[in-house]
Amino acid sequence: MARFLLLISLALTARYAQKNPCEPKAGYLWLGWDVALVRVAPSAVPGLPSNISGWMENRGYSIPQSYCDSTLHNVIVGSLAREGSSDWAALCSRADSSRLVIFWDGSVDSVTELPMLSDEAFSYACEGREYGYSRLIGLIDGEGIADHNHAVSDSLAFDHQGVEEGICEKGSSVFYWRNGKAFELAGAD
Repeated sequence: MARFLLLISLALTARYAQKNPCEPKAGYLWLGWDVALVRVAPSAVPGLPSNISGWMENRGYSIPQSYCDSTLHNVIVGSLAREGSSDWAALCSRADSSRLVIFWDGSVDSVTELPMLSDEAFSYACEGREYGYSRLIGLIDGEGIADHNHAVSDSLAFDHQGVEEGICEKGSSVFYWRNGKAFELAGAD
């Protein structure tokens, strides 16, 4: 079943990646927005540790895919807690909402779940009345965070990576953790 879902997801991802970028249409009736939302089973993500994929699948999560990246995405690994740590982050979707989930040091016993946000809010009507999901995550290094946050970079040294969460071809924000405390900072405009 997981292999079947992966093949369908990859085929749909390829189809929508070839479309022009989606733009929100004012006053558009959002019927059937979720038809074009491609979701991938966590067990189908190469390299994702089995404890993390099992945790996600036991909770009914899948990984949503945006229209602007034709490769498998929205799962990352990096040094999010401190330099040298191996922390995983994933955009986790269930029903009609998604959240950012962090697995500190790759452990399912130390997890941070950010609030759920509606997938519909990140799905735009495209040319030809098709839809595209636009939310995505990636890694950003300390220098990149400092470049977008001059006002706080003097008081907070960015010595490890953060999670950049954004909308395809639009703005983003950065989640940065220091000593267990989360900071939401400016990302790209």
